[in-house]
Amino acid sequence: MTAPNPLKLRATSGLMGAPTFEFILHIGAKQNVTGNATANFPYLPPVGGTHHFLVSGSEHETGFGPNHHLIYVQGSYLVPFQPPAIGELTVKVTASLTLETDWAKGAGFITVNGHPYQVTVTKE
Repeated sequence: MTAPNPLKLRATSGLMGAPTFEFILHIGAKQNVTGNATANFPYLPPVGGTHHFLVSGSEHETGFGPNHHLIYVQGSYLVPFQPPAIGELTVKVTASLTLETDWAKGAGFITVNGHPYQVTVTKE
């Protein structure tokens, strides 16, 4: 089944205090994936709050049993240091997601600066 373009996904662990991620992805002819992501952290800025960033990666089909889609994307966003410090911190985000044949639901792992979150993925 061809991927819907854009593919809108929501990923969350369902745990209190864990971030929620939203992806708007475009899957190209050669399984290249590009798009936008939003990370919603349930605590105060600058580390918490809502962060928007670009992602890129690839999509693969497993070919085993029911055909699942594997999506890997990565991106980053900046968090400014609080005064009196000067500068900013680059936060790296990677997402490894598996979706069922109809692209409707799945699961995966999202890593934010080395902290992994096991997530459930649903199509919006």
